[in-house]
Amino acid sequence: MFLLASLDDYISTDNETRSIDLFVNSLNLEEFGFKMKKGDDGRPAYHPSVLLKLFICRILNIMAWEEFGKYMKALARDLKRAVLSMIHAFEIITSVS
Repeated sequence: MFLLASLDDYISTDNETRSIDLFVNSLNLEEFGFKMKKGDDGRPAYHPSVLLKLFICRILNIMAWEEFGKYMKALARDLKRAVLSMIHAFEIITSVS
């Protein structure tokens, strides 16, 4: 018998999406003006909580990549300094002899 895996099986227990899920589920979104509306074609719209969860995940992802980018720029700058120092040291060593 073939059983489909649950989405929970793919998300680790310490993943940030679980915290976001709990946080958004704890909110009363109607108090903030979020309401469900049917689309013009009769299909239900996406639930506001799903859209809010996606929005928060996207913002956190952008922030993480910005931090990673800063880290990589600093690493590249430090590596450049190290290489230039080694080149300079090599020039000093070779010019003495």
